[in-house]
Amino acid sequence: MKDLLTVQLNDLPQQGIDFHFTRESGELNGVLKNLIGSNPYDVQVHICPDGPAYTVKGSIQTQMNLSCARCAFDFKHTINKHFNESLVVQSKQSSRKVSYSVPFDEEEFCTVLFDSLFSLGDYLHELVAVEEPLRPLGKSSCDKNEECENLIAFRSEIKEKSQEENPLSLLGELLNRSL
Repeated sequence: MKDLLTVQLNDLPQQGIDFHFTRESGELNGVLKNLIGSNPYDVQVHICPDGPAYTVKGSIQTQMNLSCARCAFDFKHTINKHFNESLVVQSKQSSRKVSYSVPFDEEEFCTVLFDSLFSLGDYLHELVAVEEPLRPLGKSSCDKNEECENLIAFRSEIKEKSQEENPLSLLGELLNRSL
């Protein structure tokens, strides 16, 4: 291994290697900061040879700080991701230079690498990134089929403020005082 987050796949022992990362151990703090901020995380990974390929499996538990797409309510989105993926190192003769993933079935992917150096930090970053919803909803009541309590409260507050700050209402008050 080059460093803790870069794994030389060719050097793995047959039984594989286990990793455990937490906020306290700190190895992924910088890697995941743009996704989870300072939220705690628990990441477990096992990488082992599997014939001509390698298997990487484990789990990620953390939270993302998001804002509801409907009412802008800030909330924590919980991530509890389990993964099981095959890694295949393709020969140097290929014209492709970028790794890519191909689904085996609903549960397992095969990632084709062009180097036996596997960036575990980048891999885990992408696993967390794809868990961010395209349209985050803060509460179940934020669904379009129901009225969101936060949105109702926000609209009511805006309506009150706009009535308070309406210049014509100020003119009306001045006229009422002069009579």
